[in-house]
Amino acid sequence: FVFWFSDGTNAKFRLGTPSDNNLTTSVPSLNEWHHFVGWYDGTTMKIYIDGVEKNSVAASGNINSSGSQELRIGQYGATAGGCCEF
Repeated sequence: FVFWFSDGTNAKFRLGTPSDNNLTTSVPSLNEWHHFVGWYDGTTMKIYIDGVEKNSVAASGNINSSGSQELRIGQYGATAGGCCEF
């Protein structure tokens, strides 16, 4: 799965499932701390911000866990340094 921010206005959550859904919601005010959660239970994807559900969509399938990718926090990309660190 991937959770990222695009163009400074949207938070996106994507699962590596057969349905491969993307879920998007608006980012709250900038320059403040916020708690973002991407949630999936096998039938529904949800985004929560500061404990409040902001968007949901039906999704199905197991999350693809094949391969040898490590857990990465604050980096996107396959090489050290990544292309989009935050």
